[in-house]
Amino acid sequence: MPAVTLHFPHADYENVDLPDVPQEGQTFHWDESDPLLSTEWKISAVDWHGSPAGPGRVSIRLEPANVVAMHRSAQHEAERVSASAPQ
Repeated sequence: MPAVTLHFPHADYENVDLPDVPQEGQTFHWDESDPLLSTEWKISAVDWHGSPAGPGRVSIRLEPANVVAMHRSAQHEAERVSASAPQ
């Protein structure tokens, strides 16, 4: 299985284990520990990076596909900006 990186608008997650690689246009369900925070994402791009020495890498770009995902993305971005602001 190739190394998979998920590119959310607010963060990147590297080396994610997926049962298969989704295709552009599909919807991706991201489970959180709290079911009320689980989100849906639309796959906007899938980029394969081959490697002759191994299975390669896959980069998956995601866009919010439901209201919960939009709110979670905005919340994560606000937290990131707040954490990086000078104190």
